[in-house]
Amino acid sequence: MLDDIKKTLWATADKLRANMDAAEYKHLVLGLIFVKYISDTFAARRAEVAGRLADPKDVYFF
Repeated sequence: MLDDIKKTLWATADKLRANMDAAEYKHLVLGLIFVKYISDTFAARRAEVAGRLADPKDVYFF
């Protein structure tokens, strides 16, 4: 199953890259990795703040 996912991801990456130079493509990929990192960090921080807002003993509690 994992091999199928890897093959699918590589095939998708090849389609996205098409005839683009690898040096250009890396900028696109690095940008996507950065957006994913920011998204994950935001989700974790949001969950933390939501937990603090629900805790009556916390200073963030409303």
